[in-house]
Amino acid sequence: MAEAVRSREPPADALEKTVYAVLLAVLLISYMLTVAAPNALGGGLAQFVVAIVALLLVGVGRRVRRFVGGWAGVAVAIVAAIGLAAGMSAAGVNGGADIVTVLLLLSAAAATLDRLLTVKEITIDTVLAALSVYLLLAFAFAASYAAIQDITGEPFFSDGRFGGRSDFLYFSVVTLTTLGYGDFVSAGSLGRGLSALEALSGQLFLGTVVARFVGMLRTPSRAR
Repeated sequence: MAEAVRSREPPADALEKTVYAVLLAVLLISYMLTVAAPNALGGGLAQFVVAIVALLLVGVGRRVRRFVGGWAGVAVAIVAAIGLAAGMSAAGVNGGADIVTVLLLLSAAAATLDRLLTVKEITIDTVLAALSVYLLLAFAFAASYAAIQDITGEPFFSDGRFGGRSDFLYFSVVTLTTLGYGDFVSAGSLGRGLSALEALSGQLFLGTVVARFVGMLRTPSRAR
């Protein structure tokens, strides 16, 4: 009887079981290529594509279909990118694309976090989803830092050097995990504010997810 029920599960449910494994793989590969080979992925365009792929993957899941606005966001992002490319300078185009990338990445992170906060038990899928949210946040803040530099036309870092995509992503991960190596320091007040917000977001996310997972682990024992 149980086998018959499983066989009647909609295809989307089966795909949902692997979607976060695919998403995490995409994010990890993009991260490694961006940091190890900055010129291999084409800079901001690659992160824009990664953001769209992430949102599309998250939208496959049954529980996040109500985030249908995210699908519309992809269309708006493409239209905005075309408009920016037609009427703005190269720096303005890059900055606008970075802002759109941030919105797409945050939409994917919000949809994935929603799923994490509503699941009833810990599985490999939920762990992969949690790791994906963490990386999505890192990518989103990295794109934010790139947007600040592109739009202002001034170096983002306090030592006067213009950061590349690999620098921003590295700085974002170090800030999100609150390692604070000190080799990169943001220069302007907006950059410092975002850096502080990222560090706070990383801690809040870890605290929320760990508390959620511990709560799910304790639930079965209370039932007995």
